[in-house]
Amino acid sequence: MLTNAAQMSHLDHLETLGALAAYIDPVWSILATNNLFRRSMPGADETGSIPVWLFSPTARRLVLDWDREADHTVAILKGTLGRHRDSPQSIHLFRRLRRNTYFQDRWIYDIRVEHGRDDSIQFRLRDPQTAAVAGYRLSISDETNHVWLLTGFPIEVPSAPNSAVADSPTDRFSEETP
Repeated sequence: MLTNAAQMSHLDHLETLGALAAYIDPVWSILATNNLFRRSMPGADETGSIPVWLFSPTARRLVLDWDREADHTVAILKGTLGRHRDSPQSIHLFRRLRRNTYFQDRWIYDIRVEHGRDDSIQFRLRDPQTAAVAGYRLSISDETNHVWLLTGFPIEVPSAPNSAVADSPTDRFSEETP
């Protein structure tokens, strides 16, 4: 876990902007989070890993478009774990995830490898207390080679359940014309 006062203060500042924020390492282990991140993704801090949390029953309930997010996470992890294949963190993460059948199926049957996220695709979460849906634009910044800042800034949530962006062509023409 991080204890750097400046980094912790930065997480708090991001929360005042409505942003989920976490410091993570290259294999997505959680180093520190802001309160909004912890409230929006309950249990993530306890797992210590964003991918492990994503494959939890809690995440399946709270993450809209869970299948897409799970597919993307595995595709990212294939590249990440390959790059860091000898690190103890990678080995530990893979051992934890390989017991999960949802992870296993994606790891075995999907050959995609991804190295980033399309920023037009929202990460959508259901609030654990109110069930309200919030959409976030995720990004990662390198703080150092071994510490990254993951942020999720709030954006308008599309009305269509599978839309990637709020103003897609299908949304503009979904109203019935007289």
